[in-house]
Amino acid sequence: MQTAEKWLSRCFLAAFLIAAASLLLRSSVCAIASVLCAFTVLLRHRPKHFTLWLAAACVLVRLLSVLVISPPIVSDFGALYDAAEGLTHGDRSAMDTAYFLLWAYQTPFVLFEAAILTVWNDPMAIKLVNVLLSSGTVVLMYRILRAYVRPAAAETASLAACVFPFFVTLPAVLTNQIPSLFFLVLAVWLLISPDTERLRIWRFPLAGLAAAVGNLMRPEGLIVLVALAAWALFKLLSEPSLRKRVLAGMLALLLVYFAVGKGADLAVRASGLNIHGTANEYPGWKFVCGLNYSGGGGYSNDAWSRLSATFDSEHRPTEATSVLQKQIIRENLPKSPAEWGAFMLRKADALWTSSGLSWALGHIDLTSYAKNLLISFTETFDRSLFFTALALAALGLAARKRSADELMPYFVVFAAFVVFLFIEVQPRYAYLPQIFVFMGMGFGLDFLAEKFGGAVGKTPPVEAPRLPEDGPVSSEK
Repeated sequence: MQTAEKWLSRCFLAAFLIAAASLLLRSSVCAIASVLCAFTVLLRHRPKHFTLWLAAACVLVRLLSVLVISPPIVSDFGALYDAAEGLTHGDRSAMDTAYFLLWAYQTPFVLFEAAILTVWNDPMAIKLVNVLLSSGTVVLMYRILRAYVRPAAAETASLAACVFPFFVTLPAVLTNQIPSLFFLVLAVWLLISPDTERLRIWRFPLAGLAAAVGNLMRPEGLIVLVALAAWALFKLLSEPSLRKRVLAGMLALLLVYFAVGKGADLAVRASGLNIHGTANEYPGWKFVCGLNYSGGGGYSNDAWSRLSATFDSEHRPTEATSVLQKQIIRENLPKSPAEWGAFMLRKADALWTSSGLSWALGHIDLTSYAKNLLISFTETFDRSLFFTALALAALGLAARKRSADELMPYFVVFAAFVVFLFIEVQPRYAYLPQIFVFMGMGFGLDFLAEKFGGAVGKTPPVEAPRLPEDGPVSSEK
């Protein structure tokens, strides 16, 4: 009888857990529980060669994503791919179209795609490179974070970024965001990670080079430059003895950054590939969209139709464009402080609270209940994991005073938050700052380990790197 009771008890426990899981998997509890469980396990068990295992896990889940998901190549992605595919056959005609003459800054990314397609002329080739770069971004994030928090905190945060649905599915989309973010994170890694401390002052120009390449892939380098400026300021205030080194280094970083950008512009012009080089011939367009109250700061077909009619024969904005632009912005601006407040919140919601999964998953036929359930779970898990990361990042910042190096991810997130209040937004654009949110997540987990982790949670993190004035940098961790 006791054996039967024990068997029935176990069966009931299993059945109840399955029933509970069927409900919990559709709520935010799943993401929070996953993070806490992973963190608890990693506090007690230190995996060997974690960087290697993390890289393998990232590649695996992203590879499965691009093999299973096949979104149509549409919109800007289609124009960029078609131009790159044409270049592999010696056809430059696409580069003379209105799109590339106006948005000439897309030319370097077209060349990037064309280089990949020269090896294997198939969209899958670009997706596979996206898999490697997206995985590399998460690994760089971990290598940066591990210097400032307990190992378990860095490992949990990087695993969360490894499985974050937006990061996992975006490689299936032929977007310039993936290579751009890799090089921008590479710049941060070069500057503040102990991995590169032997480079000494050369860290700065190399970081400038990486940031410049990231900006050429997608012009979001300004966000990272603003964050680097804030980092340098805090570094100078907290460590005055490093004044000369930091100022000289930042000067070298900026010189390399702008020199590479200008050199690429001149090279494209000289090649005849695009007469406008890598310029953005109409930067005002982002503000026309971003300050459109009725459109919520998103793309506006009506405004584009009106403004594009004023371009000249080379598809460049004219004086008439400038006049009409000011008129449209005035027409669409919020009219009261209350409207301004509501508008800013609406833009923040569009960028931060909505998922960026639609480009990768929006094409899937949801007539099947199983598919509908899977997409619903993915969406819920994506948002709940992001908000878990954001809450932990905020906790990590509020918990204690942070060094300039530790503040770097927060500077990037806040710079992006402010910039996107004034320019066009859509959920996909949050890709860049979100990796830094997950980096900040590590600081919140580290604080939890300190307060509630017990003795096993009090293992100190790796010592953060310094920028000494004289002598070689110590390699001791």
